[in-house]
Amino acid sequence: MDREQPGFAWLNGQLVPWDNCVVHARTQGAFWGANVFEGIRAYWNEDRQQLFIYRLRDHLARLRNSMKCLAMPATYSDEEITQACLDVLRANAFREDVHIVVVPYFGMGKNFDPLAYTEDTHWRNRSEFLDGRVQVVEFLCRKWNRELDYRAKK
Repeated sequence: MDREQPGFAWLNGQLVPWDNCVVHARTQGAFWGANVFEGIRAYWNEDRQQLFIYRLRDHLARLRNSMKCLAMPATYSDEEITQACLDVLRANAFREDVHIVVVPYFGMGKNFDPLAYTEDTHWRNRSEFLDGRVQVVEFLCRKWNRELDYRAKK
């Protein structure tokens, strides 16, 4: 069955027209694929004339675990994501089984640079753990200054 494009999606806390649901190519999520996702099914019940989302809490728990693996901060609570899923389903008035995909991603780096360290950057160097752009940049400057005279000896 061919489906029409949905009318609405949810992006950065807002319900938006489908064609406006875009992520800039210079975000870390798009440029490097720095994102995680969770696919969630919702099933249409003809007798009740209602969609039922399958195990949403379990899916969101798994999404949080995926985010944790990338040290990705949670911008929205599970309650907000749940409400977003409901809002999208209602706005599109689906009357069939649907697949919801929730995709948290790392956003734009400083000066639109996908390589830039951001405030949510986490870095580990052996036993040293650094959080945020300032700590990472200070660490790297110290390291690079120590290595200015480094040379390989035969």
